[in-house]
Amino acid sequence: MRYKSVNEPDSIELHDAVIKTFEMSQQNDVLTLLVEGAVVQSGNSQNEFYTDKYSDQMQIRFVNPVIEAVLLEGHKYYDANDRLIEQVPDQVLLPEEYGRVMKQFNACYIFYAGTPKEKVVQNYTGQDMRTLAEDMKCYQMIIDVEDESYVISFYYEKVIAEWEHFLNKANV
Repeated sequence: MRYKSVNEPDSIELHDAVIKTFEMSQQNDVLTLLVEGAVVQSGNSQNEFYTDKYSDQMQIRFVNPVIEAVLLEGHKYYDANDRLIEQVPDQVLLPEEYGRVMKQFNACYIFYAGTPKEKVVQNYTGQDMRTLAEDMKCYQMIIDVEDESYVISFYYEKVIAEWEHFLNKANV
């Protein structure tokens, strides 16, 4: 790959990018995404154009990921008079279900990806992630799968994004 960005996930915009592949390695030491439609922001060290630009297919590798939680997002239904009809809470998935869910992410759109502004997932898990937070960085993604959305929150040691070419100027 021609361009390689290390530990700059907040300067790569994945909103509305399409996931080509989403997979965890057999040893669970690398989480790899292949995406189309990523925007490399002007502040990224590899962007010499001083403007936000699309990249061609981008491979993103999170080294030593520790999954905090995977949630199936809940929802609320309202009638025309803005009265709540139904409320379904977020559902925490078990670690045994992660592989099955991650296979569904292929060919899906990313609604949000980045460092969380608030700890949305923290209230759902019984594990204390504070010790990880000192050494690792947190990343969250919201991925739309047909009529459902999943939130995946994880910590990582290092993130490497690689791509071959810049494309058009991004209209973000």
